[in-house]
Amino acid sequence: MQTKRFNFVVDKETEQEFHKIMEQLDTTNKNQTFIRLVSSFRRLYFESQLFRQLMKEFRVHENLWEQREEIESEIADVL
Repeated sequence: MQTKRFNFVVDKETEQEFHKIMEQLDTTNKNQTFIRLVSSFRRLYFESQLFRQLMKEFRVHENLWEQREEIESEIADVL
C-alpha cells in the first residue's frame, strides 16, 4: 500500500485543527485522515469544475435566448 513516505512539520494551530478533523472523521490514524482529506479535496475540486462548466453553459444558453427574443421582437416591429 505504501508508495512514498511524507513527513510534515506543522505549527501548533494546524496540528490542533488536524486533530479536530480526525475526531470528525472518527479516526485515530493520521495516514487514513490525510488520505481522506486529499480524496475529499479532489472530489470537491472536480465537482466545482463541473459546476463552473455548467454555469458557463447556462450563461451561453441565457444569452442566446435573450438574443432570440430581441430578434423576434425586431421582426415583429418590422411587420
